[in-house]
Amino acid sequence: MSKQYLLIFSIPFLTLFFSCQSKEKKAISTFTVTETDFVDFVNIDGFVEPVQTTTIGCPREADGIITFIVEDGVYVNEGDTVCVLEDANLKKRYDEAVVNLETANAELNKTKADLALKYALLEAQVKNNAAETDIANLDFVATSVFIAKPTENKEARTANGSNRKA
Repeated sequence: MSKQYLLIFSIPFLTLFFSCQSKEKKAISTFTVTETDFVDFVNIDGFVEPVQTTTIGCPREADGIITFIVEDGVYVNEGDTVCVLEDANLKKRYDEAVVNLETANAELNKTKADLALKYALLEAQVKNNAAETDIANLDFVATSVFIAKPTENKEARTANGSNRKA
């Protein structure tokens, strides 16, 4: 029995052992590993068509010269400048509006300065009026005291009987 077991186990072992060995000797490729940046790109030949095409028009009133325009086929984002049109009349109106704005600001500053001066003059006038009122009140008090004393003396003399006619 032990020969049977040996034969049963040795046949698959020998088959496995000889089948895994190759008769051809292949060379194993080896490479040296170095650290570099990974670059991923694909070169493709062909034609690209836009997903969306938009036509841009110019107002009929605009009479000017195109100074900049985006090249055909360039991808643009919302808000990008695609064309610059210089209109001489529009520039002239803009310059006039800037001059008018500067003039209005100068007038505003002048009016503010005039109002500040008038306010200062009015404040000075109020203080002057208050001072004149205080002086008038002092004069009135002084005059009333001066007038009241001689009258009091006359009444006192009449009461004492010292007021005689000569």
